[in-house]
Amino acid sequence: MRPRLANCAFFFWMQENRERIKKPGMGIADLAKAARIEWQNLSDKSKWEKMAEDDKNRYEKELKLYRNQL
Repeated sequence: MRPRLANCAFFFWMQENRERIKKPGMGIADLAKAARIEWQNLSDKSKWEKMAEDDKNRYEKELKLYRNQL
């Protein structure tokens, strides 16, 4: 089975913050817009950038193994 693609830093941040940002009656487009604004204004993204880098390395390693099995 092909490996799952790597996630970006924003995705990891969103996983942690979705419930905090979400308000009753808020649609997915409004949630995404509010999250994007918060993300853009965030000064320290290093925690999530590190998670994204680690996930990218995981993906590249798994992809190499996958291709060797073909």
